[in-house]
Amino acid sequence: AGPAQALVCWWPTGGAGEKEGGYFLASVDRLEPPVRHIDKPLRVPLAEVMEQGHNRVLGRWTVGGKVEGGVVQAGATALILPLNQLVTIKGVVVGGEPASVAQAGDCVDLGLTFSSKGEEVFESLRAGLVLCHPQFPVRVCSRFEARIVALELSVPILQGTQVVLHCHTDKVVACVVRLISLLDARTGQITRSKPRCIASRQVAVVEIEADRPVCLECYSEYRALGRVTLRNAGVTLAVGVVTLCDVA
Repeated sequence: AGPAQALVCWWPTGGAGEKEGGYFLASVDRLEPPVRHIDKPLRVPLAEVMEQGHNRVLGRWTVGGKVEGGVVQAGATALILPLNQLVTIKGVVVGGEPASVAQAGDCVDLGLTFSSKGEEVFESLRAGLVLCHPQFPVRVCSRFEARIVALELSVPILQGTQVVLHCHTDKVVACVVRLISLLDARTGQITRSKPRCIASRQVAVVEIEADRPVCLECYSEYRALGRVTLRNAGVTLAVGVVTLCDVA
């Protein structure tokens, strides 16, 4: 059969002889829409920080990012962590169009105003900070526990290995300070406590310490802010999820 006949098998034209449920478009129609976590506390990891002059909707100071949870609207007060800086949302733009509200799943630009020292505060903003609800703030920690999967490694991961930690829109120098255990990849059961190293394709629980505080959540509570990647010299060493924040 030629390409056209092969395509018909997957992309029907609506003929009466089609088998129900056997084609690509029918499968797409049955997909459930993604769940938007509008019931969760507001979380917007900042991806961009821009000074726009005097934009009518957004004003002078603008940040951009994806709303990972909750809703944000013009006129609301928000908290930027780890700066611990309160801001007022002057304007909201979703997909290039002004909007009164943005919700989880939207990519937004937010105009900000500050109560005082606006220029000084704006200069301290950067990608990786998180805009959140003042009464339900994101967790901030410099030491946490994670379950990781090592990729193809030229050198095993040891206690003391230096890495660049990537989490949501942030990245920071960090160190693997403790190797807690190795896990069975299928069952998740502990196969060895306090291993000497982590080799390629092994699953492990480790403790990581960042050079500065970062905004993180446990993966079980907030997936978007609970994923981490460990890299070194441009090579990805491991990927994983946060299992415990604020390790003593």
